[in-house]
Amino acid sequence: HFYGGSGIVGAGLGIGLGLGFAAKYRGESRICLNFFGDGAVNTGLFHESLNMASLWDLPVLFICENNLYAMGTSVERSSAEPELYKRACAYRIESERCDGMNFLAVRECAERAIARVRETGRPYFVEAITYRYRGHGAADPGLYRTREEVEQWRQRDPIAQLEKHLLTHQIATQDDLTRIADEVEDEVAEILQFAEESPPPPPEELTAGVFAD
Repeated sequence: HFYGGSGIVGAGLGIGLGLGFAAKYRGESRICLNFFGDGAVNTGLFHESLNMASLWDLPVLFICENNLYAMGTSVERSSAEPELYKRACAYRIESERCDGMNFLAVRECAERAIARVRETGRPYFVEAITYRYRGHGAADPGLYRTREEVEQWRQRDPIAQLEKHLLTHQIATQDDLTRIADEVEDEVAEILQFAEESPPPPPEELTAGVFAD
């Protein structure tokens, strides 16, 4: 299940913590995968969430997508310890770092981390090193980095790497990849059309799924 996101930096950390608590409280086998960016690790809620998840043994997999810049501020300028996964040890949470630009590496790491959370019932922390090619938003010209830096990371694009792997190992042909891309494009177009044509939710939805009546 996907429980949405928030435009507030780090706000999803608390929501994910609550979902992990709910799963444990109800005796469910599900776990929560809690995604956030490197900019969120310097918020109070980050530390509060890791502390509570460890203290209460909550099944939450914290996944930090470290694209090296929080808006326009590099990790090195904002964090005394730029290897962000190491912060988890302060809360007795196991952690690791993976190559977020490598699909197969991410898959292997995710499978291992998910299995660990299910096995122990405790939180786990993954830092995935990745990159964004464009600015943080439409008003961000990205002047805090060079074009050469962006191009170097583009050479490691995970989709291009995966396509090369599939072709090299004869897992798929170029026709297969083209067909898949076309199918995905059609599926996304259908979803967008459905969303645009759907009526707005009724006002009663505001009071549905709340913590308590």
